[in-house]
Amino acid sequence: RHTIESLGATLELHGLHLIGTHRHEAIWRFRDGSALLAHHFIRLGFLPGWQDVAGGVNTNSILDALREALDVRAREAGELRLRVPIGVLVACLPAHTC
Repeated sequence: RHTIESLGATLELHGLHLIGTHRHEAIWRFRDGSALLAHHFIRLGFLPGWQDVAGGVNTNSILDALREALDVRAREAGELRLRVPIGVLVACLPAHTC
C-alpha cells in the first residue's frame, strides 16, 4: 500500500504538478466474519494480500480460522468495524493552468 506522500512524489516524478491532497476515513460495518470476507472490496483489495501473507499453504483453513475469530468478535461487539483510509490527490499537467 502507498501513502499519500509516496503517491504524490510518484505523480511529480512523472511530470504532474500536485495541487492538493485530501484525507478521509470510511467506516465499514459488517454483521460477522462471513459478511466481511464476502464483501466485494475485501475480496478485490484485501484478500489477495492476506492470502499472500498466509503463504498459500492451508489458505482455506487459515481463512476459516479468521472467519471464526471475526465471528466471536462480532458477537461480543455486536458488529465488526473496519476503518479504511481514503486519500485523494489532485494534480494537473504543468502546461495547464491549475
